[in-house]
Amino acid sequence: MNETEDHFQYQDEQFDDEIEKINALNLDWTLGINYQIVNGVHNLSTDNNKELFYAVGHTGVLYTWEEGNRAQRLLQGHCNKITCTAVCPQEDILITADAGDDPMLVIWDAKTATPRKTIFDPHHYGVECLDVTPDGRFIVSVSKEIDGRKQEITIFEWKNPEKSKLLSHPVPITVSE
Repeated sequence: MNETEDHFQYQDEQFDDEIEKINALNLDWTLGINYQIVNGVHNLSTDNNKELFYAVGHTGVLYTWEEGNRAQRLLQGHCNKITCTAVCPQEDILITADAGDDPMLVIWDAKTATPRKTIFDPHHYGVECLDVTPDGRFIVSVSKEIDGRKQEITIFEWKNPEKSKLLSHPVPITVSE
């Protein structure tokens, strides 16, 4: 091997080392569930397919089970723990949202497990709960309660390319005795 070939061999090894560093943590399978999410497990099963959708930590999981064949498709991208989920079978979408620094709400394609839209900073401290209309046109979310600050309710028209946030209003605080 001459000096030029040796140099290229060395560069290839360095490149392989860099690739290994980038893929050092490649999630293949999850165990557990975010048990604190109210209505956090969604049955997406049909006559032909047995599938559940739920959250584990920062990851949404599409779990498929058939006799002798179990698989997970992992919906990754959240920087914070997922706090709520929703499903709209008519639009074939899954929705995840989180709370913390740089919160986000993600609308996923249920067939491909890829994001259709990401709404960054839907609420300043993140999302406490959310739901979607039966036709999938609107998403309603309530902000995370932090240090006694008023929560807000927001309605998103997520397919609107110009402005997805339609309305945001403080949630009134009522004290019962």
